[in-house]
Parts: sequence; C-alpha cells; structure tokens
Amino acid sequence: MTDDHPLKHLALGDEPPKMFLTPKELADYWCMATHTLANWRHQGIGPKFTKVGARIIYAVDDVIAYEKNHNPADKP
Repeated sequence: MTDDHPLKHLALGDEPPKMFLTPKELADYWCMATHTLANWRHQGIGPKFTKVGARIIYAVDDVIAYEKNHNPADKP
C-alpha cells in the first residue's frame, strides 16, 4: 500500500472509512426519498454516481463536493 492509501493507517479491527453510499444511505442522510435521487439521476442532476452492475453507488467525496457547490446558504 502506498503512503496516501486511505486504509494504510487502520489498525487491526478498525472499521474502514465509508467511501461509498447507497441511494438509501444518501437519501436517509439528506432526509429525502430514494425516489427523488432516482429522478435526479434520470434528469442528469444531483451528485455524481456510479453504476456497478445493477447497483448504484455514490462516492462520499462526490457527495461532499456536490454539497459544497449546491449550498443555498452560499447564494447571495
């Protein structure tokens, strides 16, 4: 493992950091329906997602970037 690998500093028995979220996990975090995320994916809006086989996953880094760029409190 390289020095910058996210799992390098884990001790035996530590939980690895969450790197991906399912649509249900993201919907629960944002207090919205999973159907809303499905609509956003269909419309090409919302955070970036990846399809792995039939599964949809959201990289936590992409969710954070989306939140930073779409924060209504930052709008004048």
